Amino acid sequence: MIVKVLNITKQLPKGVLPAPILKHCNQYKDEGVKHASKFAWLTLSKYIDLKKVKFNSNGKPYLTNNKKYFSLSHSFDKVAVAIDSKSIGIDIETILPLQIVNMLAKRLLNKQQLTQFFKVKDRSLWFTKYWTMYEAYAKKLGKKLTFDFFKHKIDAKVRTKVIKQPNRNFIFSIVFAK
Repeated sequence: MIVKVLNITKQLPKGVLPAPILKHCNQYKDEGVKHASKFAWLTLSKYIDLKKVKFNSNGKPYLTNNKKYFSLSHSFDKVAVAIDSKSIGIDIETILPLQIVNMLAKRLLNKQQLTQFFKVKDRSLWFTKYWTMYEAYAKKLGKKLTFDFFKHKIDAKVRTKVIKQPNRNFIFSIVFAK
């Protein structure tokens, strides 16, 4: 398994993006998000041939040869890339402010999850970790992350790491085969 978490720079890594991937990156309205997406794909191009990438009906990218699996994520000034011989998902997020976390938790979590949520000391960290685990799991399965998706049990291995920085903390989760 290869996992890379990098700072996004203004200058893109060297390389050329194939037209379908460039179209995928340009679907974002925000220029910063477009740049982050291109940065992630160009980082991935060091490990796989991007000309062999296709997209499923949910927009999940995959390789046509099925010998390698990959997942991409970006948040603010970070990009995360994961590559493995089996299906894999990765998500990176900035640790969300408590006001937003409280609103989302009430909307997304079931009663049991909410009870656990209100017992933890750092709800922002707990919820953002929870969010990244489920988004990475959805990516691993090739599905869209929907609000009812949080009711599923994650049937895979999960690794999570917090990245602390002076101005913003991040958390990323990787979900992969057992």
